Amino acid sequence: MALITLLLFKLLLEGSFGNTITPISGVENVKQGDNVTLQCNYTGAVSNLQWYRQYPGQALEYLLMSFETGVDLKQTRKNTESQQRLIKTIITCF
Repeated sequence: MALITLLLFKLLLEGSFGNTITPISGVENVKQGDNVTLQCNYTGAVSNLQWYRQYPGQALEYLLMSFETGVDLKQTRKNTESQQRLIKTIITCF
């Protein structure tokens, strides 16, 4: 069973003060080949999120970037200030 520590970083923030990103759970235990659901809550003007994993004693490993799609990002940034939102991503561990 692989122990995966999920870390969440923010990128392309417009005025990063006041933005908060909180993982739903910091550690997920999964078997190789199984799916894992990555979730976080965030407030502020987040246009995308980058997901990383880290095995004990090893360096960070980039997993993916989640974007808002089908929405004008400038409009979204304006409208999401101080609103709480949830991002949910499912990946398979190799």
